[in-house]
Amino acid sequence: MHARLVGFGLLSAALAATGCGGGGGGGDTTPPTLAGAPTDAGAFTGPSVLFSWTGVTATDDSGSIAGWRVQVATAPQEAAAIGTFDAAAAARTWAFAASSRPDGTAFHARVAAVDGAGNASGWSAWTDGIVLDTTPPVLAGGARDAGDWDDATVAFDWDAATDAG
Repeated sequence: MHARLVGFGLLSAALAATGCGGGGGGGDTTPPTLAGAPTDAGAFTGPSVLFSWTGVTATDDSGSIAGWRVQVATAPQEAAAIGTFDAAAAARTWAFAASSRPDGTAFHARVAAVDGAGNASGWSAWTDGIVLDTTPPVLAGGARDAGDWDDATVAFDWDAATDAG
């Protein structure tokens, strides 16, 4: 199941509108703690790269996590970040639309937990990456008659295909 995207900044705006905007006024200023790292869900599925953080746990003094921040990058470093997105608290997977990126592009992700007061934990470690593979395999030769047949079957064979990805 893909995470429902809240939209960058909307989570913080919703928290502020409910009086849980964090900072000032003696409210909760302690960020959640984070343990574990997200994983690449292992696939480029059509137009999306899928990341999962089921192995990540977050705890907070207030007892609840209001949401997640997901940062996606083309290398496992802040300088390569191409976006930071907010995901709902129940989300544990997130799909990044990557179809407009060139073949061979690697994608990495990391997450941070956000509590009801808007305090964010530190970032998790980066995933090891998913490489976008949009190039179809190459068939080395065509199918050919293998010369075998009987009343029920006809046999064909072909050379193995190769895949650059």
